[in-house]
Amino acid sequence: MHTPLVGLLVLFSATADAAQPLSLAEALALAADNNPDVRVAELSLRQADAGAQSARASSDPTLSLSGERSVSETQNFLGGFPTSIDADTSGAELSLSGLFPTGTSWSVSTGLDQDLITTVTSFGGPGTENEQIQDTQAGSLNLTVSQDLLVFFRDTPTQIAIREARQQQDTARLQSLQTQQQAM
Repeated sequence: MHTPLVGLLVLFSATADAAQPLSLAEALALAADNNPDVRVAELSLRQADAGAQSARASSDPTLSLSGERSVSETQNFLGGFPTSIDADTSGAELSLSGLFPTGTSWSVSTGLDQDLITTVTSFGGPGTENEQIQDTQAGSLNLTVSQDLLVFFRDTPTQIAIREARQQQDTARLQSLQTQQQAM
């Protein structure tokens, strides 16, 4: 009747002898790695860290680039003589903008436009063509800074988001430590 119990004890002692003894640190690490509550707490902490990073990222600058080109050709009669007008217009703009946590928005942009207009008229009949070329180029540089005047009396949405994200980080960090301590 005691034979199964004795066999179990012999089997347990044989496996215990074959296993390497664990140090206290190894045993605690193994327990923490296999505890689902500790894993959940660690994931909550990672989520809170990502939320804080996202809140701070709302102040990251934005780069924009745009361009355009249009070409047109018009043929008509001016004073009874054939006339053609070719227009080639192109432009490009590059801008960099952002938002400071204080609510101050800023923008820097530069642009370049070019208009090339070629007019060909034949006032004296065939072989008497007159060609006029008008090439116009214009550039611009703009700097804009905007500040809400009442921002000093209240928090901006970015400041609120960053503060809440930091609070969530602190809460998750404390909960993670508490869960690890309870698991051990």
